[in-house]
Amino acid sequence: MATKLPKKQPAQEAPPDDLAVLFSSRDLTLSGETVTVREYSFGKQLKLGGELARLANAIAAARRESTDLVGANNYSPPDPLTALLDAIASEAEAFRILLAAACDRPPAWVDALKSEEGEALAITWWSVNCNFFLRRVRRPAELALISAALESTGAASSPPSSATATASGT
Repeated sequence: MATKLPKKQPAQEAPPDDLAVLFSSRDLTLSGETVTVREYSFGKQLKLGGELARLANAIAAARRESTDLVGANNYSPPDPLTALLDAIASEAEAFRILLAAACDRPPAWVDALKSEEGEALAITWWSVNCNFFLRRVRRPAELALISAALESTGAASSPPSSATATASGT
């Protein structure tokens, strides 16, 4: 006769840290120390507004340029990573400041990193903060779609009354 075994109780997991859920972050080792690269909070986004705008605009311009040129004169657009790196290079100073701010270090610290470490930091920074830039790059297209939809549905449902009909009370 078979014996029924008691159900195995799942291991108690620690509740997730609210801030870890809201703001993603990644740790990596650079120059022998562990560095935490964080997603920008709203307050930090406000503080870094100029740098964020310059980089987001450069990314959007690179995206538009590659989209506009597809098919023209057998143009083959660069792969997305190359386009992103070109946009970053065009706003190197803003990018340097953004990298430093994401890991709470001064920009001079970023300057002192070895090439491989700088690339690792840049890739980690993008993985943590890419959603901000993707939202920002898509926003104009989304607003244009919303405006077009509002204009197409904005037609009057009935013709307006004439001034004479309104004045005479008919």
